[in-house]
Amino acid sequence: MNRDRIFLLAACGLALHALLAFGPHEIIPVPLRLPLAFLVLVLLPGYAFVVLSAAPPGGWWLAPGWALGFGVVWNGALVLLTRALGQPFTVLVALTVPANAALWMLALAHPRRFVAQRTLPVAAPGSVAASRWALIAVLAAAGVAALNGFELGTPITYHSDSPDHIGTIRRMLETGDPFPANAFFKDAGRAGVDPRKGLWHPQVALIARLAGADPYDAWRSLSALIAPLFALNAAALGFLIGGPLAAAIAAWALVITYGGSMARGFLREAVFATKLADQLALATTVAVLAEVARAAGAGPEPPPGAPGLMRRMPYPDDSAARAARRWASRWGPSSRTSSRRSSSRSYSQYSASVSCCATLGSRGSGGC
Repeated sequence: MNRDRIFLLAACGLALHALLAFGPHEIIPVPLRLPLAFLVLVLLPGYAFVVLSAAPPGGWWLAPGWALGFGVVWNGALVLLTRALGQPFTVLVALTVPANAALWMLALAHPRRFVAQRTLPVAAPGSVAASRWALIAVLAAAGVAALNGFELGTPITYHSDSPDHIGTIRRMLETGDPFPANAFFKDAGRAGVDPRKGLWHPQVALIARLAGADPYDAWRSLSALIAPLFALNAAALGFLIGGPLAAAIAAWALVITYGGSMARGFLREAVFATKLADQLALATTVAVLAEVARAAGAGPEPPPGAPGLMRRMPYPDDSAARAARRWASRWGPSSRTSSRRSSSRSYSQYSASVSCCATLGSRGSGGC
């Protein structure tokens, strides 16, 4: 991926964002509005941070998974900013256009990224595209995840608490409050604060508003857009462990076995905050393991103990914190004196990331 191609894609994305925010929605076909709103509001700013850092292990074909995580963090920070300024968070439907444009201007002006080299960096050597069949297998797994979500949609039954989430998103859009206290109980006061709702639900509300879609349709459809990125994040872990073939195996393993099987519908709950937390925790862990491998001087070969990561991977329902601790236990300090300081810094970063994973993964498994 080079500067010229990135510039063209970013310019097209910003133009689409402006069209959705300020132009008549009728210009864009109805089936495309929600995917485009998700793309420009979440993935577009997320890609700016990927450009500033590095693509995930496996290369730029897997970058949407990391762009999702960065985009969620960026929009969450903007939501908190509107809260601090006493403004309704819905102003971000329009304000994210100049904010994202400024973010991309900073990314494209970064001297170390585009002056010294025109090819953007990757977090680990090699690429999943080195094997055409592995790349096809990874993309097929992501396609199956998308098709599963598109055909069946996010579960909305009396077994699910989707109606509660949809109602909360409606109340957010009505009031402009990203943390409504009366979404479930009327006049509940502080007792109505729902700890299951965080910074993700306001982003779903913004996506719905930007697309001109009803919150019901947005909630039901977004899983089809988010689930494929889960497969790409799993492929990044697989590539870090064993190259392109392992990336394909990991992507399909995630799609087929997440939550037990595809029949249980866990993958179709990708829009739920707990399932999004699983995905972001996985992406965080892959990033830290790649940094540990780089600091240890692992080079293109898998780092010591990497095959054990797949063997000791917990069931997908397990807490992200427990998974991170199990992965952390596989790694010992580098025996090389020259890399001891770098490894120490990496372990400090890893500890911080594990704390982040614990926060994301401890929200419970009640479908929030």
